[in-house]
Amino acid sequence: MFGLFLKDLFLLKKHWLKTKYIFILFVFLLIAVLVLKENSLIVSVFIAMLFLNSIQVLFAEDMKTGWPEFLNTTGLPVGKIVFARFLASILISLLSTAISFVINLLLYFFFDSWSFKEMSTILLIIFLVSLLYLFILLPFIYLFDTNGITIAIILLFIAAFLLSKVNNITTNIANFINDLATVNIVMVSFLGLLFIGCISYGISIIIYTNRFAKKL
Repeated sequence: MFGLFLKDLFLLKKHWLKTKYIFILFVFLLIAVLVLKENSLIVSVFIAMLFLNSIQVLFAEDMKTGWPEFLNTTGLPVGKIVFARFLASILISLLSTAISFVINLLLYFFFDSWSFKEMSTILLIIFLVSLLYLFILLPFIYLFDTNGITIAIILLFIAAFLLSKVNNITTNIANFINDLATVNIVMVSFLGLLFIGCISYGISIIIYTNRFAKKL
């Protein structure tokens, strides 16, 4: 399993270190400093999303090289194969958050528009939301390959639209959060994320088994 994780890590490193991606990162940093200034937090969020969507590179490379078919010959349990990909996803989320942190730390010294505590809180939220996004995304990519990102995003927008039509949902959520202490909010967030991650992991195993493992 660790070997599978290292393979994914190598592919991500190869993808991220391409000149065009480094150039794009540099351009957005310039935009953050010269144009957006105090509102530059949006740039770090965009860069984080750019990193998160790079998960599709791993799946595209797998399909291109016939990697699932090769894994069928190794006798590795499906659970370990899928878990290695989930570890890679968590790593992507951590790295995207770390990059956002470094960017905002530099901008903090330039503009001092956020307190360090506020910035840290926002980045924690970015990390939790990025994990949630990847946990939702992974089963869709396992089922629809790289088209899974598009389908998942469309369904997320539809779900958000339908939820917005529920009476007083925003007020009820705000009241629920206000009734919780900060520690409880963090605990509920992590427990909820863990629950969703377990469901995503289970669904991904079922999809992988039916798509690839049964081809033996």
